[in-house]
Amino acid sequence: MIHFNDKCCFMCGSRDRVEVHHIFGAANRDKSDEDGLTVYLCARCHREGRYSAHGSGETAQLLHAVGELMWLRVNPKKGVWDFARRYGRNYLRDWRVE
Repeated sequence: MIHFNDKCCFMCGSRDRVEVHHIFGAANRDKSDEDGLTVYLCARCHREGRYSAHGSGETAQLLHAVGELMWLRVNPKKGVWDFARRYGRNYLRDWRVE
């Protein structure tokens, strides 16, 4: 899991109503678990706020890019194309601000 030793929100630092968020969900949820690509998010940053991980495509994309960077960090002999084969996409290369 990507976190900073305590159970606080990865995005805002809150300790209130903290939940586990799988950075890569749906078909990749099991891989996200296996690779430790989960973060703690407070309920507002996870699913309730306008800019929450489940409410904002831009926030989700940012978390996907962070997840890819962390995967590359713990798999130093692998590259972005290995990540893309595993997760079906390269989030760093596809990053776009709209």
